[in-house]
Amino acid sequence: MGSGRHLLREEDFAPAISALQRARIETLFLIGGNGTMAAAAHLHTVAQGQVQAIHIPKTIDNDVAGTEVAPG
Repeated sequence: MGSGRHLLREEDFAPAISALQRARIETLFLIGGNGTMAAAAHLHTVAQGQVQAIHIPKTIDNDVAGTEVAPG
């Protein structure tokens, strides 16, 4: 597992998807809050279904829509 606080720019998504495909990674689990959830959704959209992005909420404010309790 790794972590980071890097805000992805639009031009970051295509190279990231290419790297995932070269490594034969079909599913990516992202743990984080609203920004991570937005990145996961955009990654899935840009990948056109070739990479599945699953968001696991972890936010201290428990403010991710549709989530009653988060481990933050």
